[in-house]
Amino acid sequence: MLNLKTYSFPLVIALAALVVVPGPATAQDPAQDQMRRMQQHMEQMTRSMERMERIREHALDMERRMTRELERLHRMEVRDPVRMQEHERLRDMSREMGRMAEGMRGATERMRDMARDRQMEHTPEMRRDMERLREHMDEMCDRMEEGLRIMDRLRERLGTP
Repeated sequence: MLNLKTYSFPLVIALAALVVVPGPATAQDPAQDQMRRMQQHMEQMTRSMERMERIREHALDMERRMTRELERLHRMEVRDPVRMQEHERLRDMSREMGRMAEGMRGATERMRDMARDRQMEHTPEMRRDMERLREHMDEMCDRMEEGLRIMDRLRERLGTP
């Protein structure tokens, strides 16, 4: 049994208020629930766009490093055409990866604009499809990030002569 004499008066009042005051209603307003889901969806798309921007920046940085390495290889007295070709290919791959990320970022931005459009009829099926599309874009980001990690390892393995 709880001995109330050992507790301060404000604590006893707070405990009593918890017992007397009912908690929040269990059923949420469907409109509020839909707005909350829409807000979460917008935040997820914004995070996806930020991820794609980081991927683009990573790819651009790799392209710059490969270009510098190619310039260094061109200045060497003894040129290794195979090594130079490998560097060129990796540089070109990183350039294309950056372009893909830029395109995906733009597509996600358009999708976010579409979701925000109050004039557009957002049926449950449409919201479900847009969520599936966003998940698909996130999966593509995952794969692009893994691709860049692999390309980083390839760049490291190419090393310097």
